[in-house]
Order: sequence, then structure tokens, then C-alpha cells
Amino acid sequence: MVSMLNELPEEQKPQSFWIYFDHVFTRVKLLVHLKNSGYGATGTIHENRISKDYSLTSSKEIKKKKW
Repeated sequence: MVSMLNELPEEQKPQSFWIYFDHVFTRVKLLVHLKNSGYGATGTIHENRISKDYSLTSSKEIKKKKW
């Protein structure tokens, strides 16, 4: 993923790119790296793949919320 972004012309980095990917590629470490590099990113992630070091609202808590 990151090596593909390195292939972009310098005048287009990091400009207005937002990257989307599915659960296969989504890792918190990757999201942090992309953010620090100036890119936006969105991806799905399984709860069991999130380190306990990160504080995210559980799916059970989200389902209880009244939108």
C-alpha cells in the first residue's frame, strides 16, 4: 500500500487523496502511518484485531445507542 503511494508524482503528494480499503488491509498502524504522511484513510476492521492499547467503542455499545 505505502509503496504504491510512493509512486505518485511529488506535486500530487499528499494533496487530496483519501484511501479506502477493506478489513484485509486495515491495520491501526497503517492508518496512523498514512495520517502522519498527510493522507486520509478509511477501512473496516474486526474488533479482535484491535490492540487493547487503542480505545474504541465496542460494537455492543454502538448497537445500544439510539441514533
